[in-house]
Amino acid sequence: MSSFSLNIIQWGVNTWIPTYLSTARNLSLQTLGWVSTIPAIGSLFGIYATGIIVDKLKKKGQESIIAATCLLLSVVLLYMMYSVQQITTYTICSTLLSVTLSPVNIIPSSILSKKLDSRLIGKATGITNTGGQLAGLIVPTAIGMIMQNTNGSYLGAFLFMIFFGIVGAFALLTTRKIQLD
Repeated sequence: MSSFSLNIIQWGVNTWIPTYLSTARNLSLQTLGWVSTIPAIGSLFGIYATGIIVDKLKKKGQESIIAATCLLLSVVLLYMMYSVQQITTYTICSTLLSVTLSPVNIIPSSILSKKLDSRLIGKATGITNTGGQLAGLIVPTAIGMIMQNTNGSYLGAFLFMIFFGIVGAFALLTTRKIQLD
């Protein structure tokens, strides 16, 4: 569920935020290109930092707490992205969103590789990634329907992503460990 929720946010940001920025914020395509590039750079740093942090964790369960906390921070950042007025502040929030989503991207795979028998990692990764791909199928249509039913208000789109951020964090914090014999 965490992969599904993460990808709801990522697909929402990737498919609808450019439209939001060009229509609601009146950004030119050139400015939109620059504003979109900066968070991608932040994501690179977030991914590398997450890898280093996860390799140093010693206590079991810390990964899920870190990922859930980052997902909850992303919820706050999504709301800020919607509500801030200055494009500079928006870009900072968007970049921080990319950084905070990095652990949610990396940690589930790390947990699978640490906990599962090597014969099961491929299947488990495939199942986890299926959740992400399903989100990619759902998000463009769901947000389009939300936009249509709210007379073009982007608030509903942001609330949709925020809702799934909260669901994903809850899933990370409440998933029980499964012991394989």
